[in-house]
Amino acid sequence: MQIHRFWQKVANLSPKTVLISTGILCVISILLALRIGFSFQFDDFFPKADDELSFYYEYREKFAPDDNFLLVGFEVDQLFDSVFLQQLDSATFEFNRLDQVERALSVAGYRYLIKSPFGYLDYPAIHIDAPERYASDSLRLLMDERIMGKLVAEDFSTTIIFIQTKDSLGQEDNLALLDGINNILEAQGLNDYHVIGKAFFEVELVRFQKKEFLTYSLLSILCVSLVIFLLFRNWRTVVLAIVTVTVCLVLFLGFLGATGRILNVMSSLFPIIIIIVGISDVVHFLSRYITELHIGEPRRTALYKTLKDVGFATFLTSITTAIGFLTLLTSKIPPIREFGLLAAGGVIMAYFVTLLFTAPMFLLFGKEQLAPKGSRQRSWANWMQSIYLSGKNHPRRTVLITLLVAAAGCYGTSLITTDILLRSGLPRNTKVTDDFLFFEEQFNGFRPIEIAAMAQEGYHITDPEVLLEVDKFEAQAASYPIINGLQSLTVFYKSMNRAMQGDAPDAYVVPEDTNRLAMIQRDLDRFAGKEMEQFVTTDTAWGRISGFVSDAGTDSIQGVQDALMEFARTSIDTNKVQFKITGTGVIFDKNNEYIRDSIIYGILIALVVISLLMGALYKNTRLLIIAVLPNTLPLLICGALLGFFGLTLDAPTAIIFGISYGIVVDDTIHFLSRFKIELDKGASVEAAIEKTFQETGKAIIITSLILFFGFSVLMLSPLQATFNVGMLIGVTLLTAVIADLYLLPLLLRKWLK
Repeated sequence: MQIHRFWQKVANLSPKTVLISTGILCVISILLALRIGFSFQFDDFFPKADDELSFYYEYREKFAPDDNFLLVGFEVDQLFDSVFLQQLDSATFEFNRLDQVERALSVAGYRYLIKSPFGYLDYPAIHIDAPERYASDSLRLLMDERIMGKLVAEDFSTTIIFIQTKDSLGQEDNLALLDGINNILEAQGLNDYHVIGKAFFEVELVRFQKKEFLTYSLLSILCVSLVIFLLFRNWRTVVLAIVTVTVCLVLFLGFLGATGRILNVMSSLFPIIIIIVGISDVVHFLSRYITELHIGEPRRTALYKTLKDVGFATFLTSITTAIGFLTLLTSKIPPIREFGLLAAGGVIMAYFVTLLFTAPMFLLFGKEQLAPKGSRQRSWANWMQSIYLSGKNHPRRTVLITLLVAAAGCYGTSLITTDILLRSGLPRNTKVTDDFLFFEEQFNGFRPIEIAAMAQEGYHITDPEVLLEVDKFEAQAASYPIINGLQSLTVFYKSMNRAMQGDAPDAYVVPEDTNRLAMIQRDLDRFAGKEMEQFVTTDTAWGRISGFVSDAGTDSIQGVQDALMEFARTSIDTNKVQFKITGTGVIFDKNNEYIRDSIIYGILIALVVISLLMGALYKNTRLLIIAVLPNTLPLLICGALLGFFGLTLDAPTAIIFGISYGIVVDDTIHFLSRFKIELDKGASVEAAIEKTFQETGKAIIITSLILFFGFSVLMLSPLQATFNVGMLIGVTLLTAVIADLYLLPLLLRKWLK
């Protein structure tokens, strides 16, 4: 009885009072929304309470982070051009003067070291002002692994400026750095260049997410409004829907601003979710309200009956959708947990805006102003009757199709791959992706790989016998085609050994002579202190091996890493030194693994919680099972699409499964709620099913179409992950409504005779 009094109070609300109150709240929310910030920090997406992450942070404390760099690349017809080399050298010099730069290095300023009787002398790798020496310079470069494949491509067609940035740069620092680089290159006439690195990614992805946030908010409203107009053929319903979702969005953004939230790369989904969920709620309320008006009920009575009949069912669908998002709380990734929590809150907020704002606004319109023409009402009734009869008269066909689809779904799901490529997560046809592919092609990748070399008890990492083991391990790592650009503490010993032997290229090795190594160590202690600190800890307990890995796919990379660690266990004296692979690349792979695992738990939690909720409400175990089966089929189809189309199960795609179940179960709840009402009135099972088709079928189809087209807007995104969300949820929704209109009635007939 309490709930009925609540519906009565809502039905008695004054539209004018509601309008004024909502307007005040919207003004406050707009002011609060101005406080919202945008950010994209890679570290934010690292899993918390993870052993790999703890080790990485320990490693990062000892050495510089592995992602504090920028690479600026240039394609050239001729590297050995005095004008270009002078421009490159000047740009490198100016980069070193930027506040955000620790050091910048290019081949134009690279210098060789040679030991003379008077001490160490240096000379340029390229004699920029002496073109007659370019031929001999190029031959020397070809034999120098410190340069080839690192600063210059093997065919001399590409060169880079390596920039080591200062630690912990914020968004403003990144913007200033990129602006400074652009201004310097323009001043030098180097207008055609490519950039890659953390600062560039963070700036471009924040810019991209701002654009997507606004674009898809507007596109969703336009698309869904068009669908509503085509279905209802009434501009007032469109206005009601647009006003509702606008109020929802404004209040939601106000809440984000009031709580000081910072939006990240996942935030572009918020407008879509709130818009389509809010409009879906409006359609269910509006469809029932129009039906009551057609019966001849006065406006307030029609509104009260609407709230009584669909108010709780719609609330329940909002709860189940929210549960779908709340499954993301099982993730170890803070932004994903926050996304799930905020999205769930947005869904509930959309329901209460529809209930407390939109529903009272219905009172401003009569039947003639909201209801479509009678012929359209009859058309809907005829369509629903046709669907009802086709399912009733052909049960075997329904069973056969269900079994075939389920079998195909299981097979397709078994084909799902987790071999993730970094490039697949980048927006298509953008500078970010073009530059990524440039470095992937010219320098065999840029994904960092870090390897900690840890001297064991009784040894130091700089001991001759330990250095030789490190060099052996490094040589094995370099033998894998996907690993390149390796640098370690051994480079200092190799370079000094080469300098001691007249800068002979074949002397670039770690000498086995302990006396020579001791001599090199003394010289390094005098001359290479600061630079060497990046590769050796001050207590000489740890050493660093750093390089890049090509975008070969996470499975291939993991295979190489496993093989490398097996080599360390079997071919390295582990009593002297041990190795561990770490870095942001390892954490990235761990992220995807955690997300996939947590989503499995999330889906199970959603299944159990939603099933128990429905079982408690309907107080019928058979209804509980009946509700679960039709909504498992769309998830199988979603998995099959991934498998058949070769889409990788990356983090954003894995999230879809947890969300989808909470969304697709909505139509089942509306169907069963109306079915239960008819049963309680004394109708037979068959009569209750037929009445449910006539009373609720239209709203189920309309809301499913709205959700489908609302999410399909995401398929316009150049970001593959966003495209996948739109496609997979859209297809899942369509299959869910078909299952609810054909499989669900069949199960009700068979199990509730």
